[in-house]
Amino acid sequence: MGSEHEGQIKPGGGDKIIAIVETAIFEIAFFLSAWYLSASGQGWLPKVAMIILALLGIAAHKSPMSYGFSLRNPRKELKWNLYVLTLVFGLGGFIAYLCVLLGWSPPGEADPARMVGDFLWYLVMVGFAEELFFRGYVQSRLNEAFTREYNSLLGFRCTWHQGTLITAVFYFGLPHVLTDVNPLTGKFGISLQTLLIAASACFLGLIFGVMREKTGNIILPTVTHFSVVYSTFSLFPAIAGGFASVIAPMVSLFVFFLKPFQDFLNEEF
Repeated sequence: MGSEHEGQIKPGGGDKIIAIVETAIFEIAFFLSAWYLSASGQGWLPKVAMIILALLGIAAHKSPMSYGFSLRNPRKELKWNLYVLTLVFGLGGFIAYLCVLLGWSPPGEADPARMVGDFLWYLVMVGFAEELFFRGYVQSRLNEAFTREYNSLLGFRCTWHQGTLITAVFYFGLPHVLTDVNPLTGKFGISLQTLLIAASACFLGLIFGVMREKTGNIILPTVTHFSVVYSTFSLFPAIAGGFASVIAPMVSLFVFFLKPFQDFLNEEF
């Protein structure tokens, strides 16, 4: 992992308070714009605002290569992206279909037109937009100031940084609670499902963050993020109804963390 710091971490650079204030302003700006645009019925514009804010934050530092755009090893990048897609869609899809064959779950309801729209939405407006903002801008900026290193994750040896942890929990994971909140429309419902999503987002945000640190860019986090949400909320429900559409991606991710994730962390990029 000799090149792990290349193009992403500037040890000792920046001030912690300035980094927190700066990134918090951008996050608040996103929520304010999202609440306003959502209240106006513009469902997709909040994500566009997120992309614009991320690009503005990155441009303010004039070092795009250190903000998630460093491509160290295209061949290995392609290998791991295909690995994740095959595991989540292939294994997960097989599990969902098997649940239907065994009678454990009713068949899903497939709507091809909707699935195509969902594919583009989850790839661009969820996977790319959120990874560009959180792992590209916020995590990179915080890691310039919060340079404390951790040497393991889930019992696997790897080097990652405190800014990644702060981003995953306080900027990405916990704010998922606010998806059921919009002061401009009087919406303040926080359900158990939202709390569970926020908790899982904290964990997955950390995984995405370590992927971004390891590879030096946001490509693998974007593909992984996309594959998880698209399969959970669109693809697998089209195959199987009920619990199977939720269990399938969970099992495929569990398999990924058993061994392949350790192999990924041991990979040299």
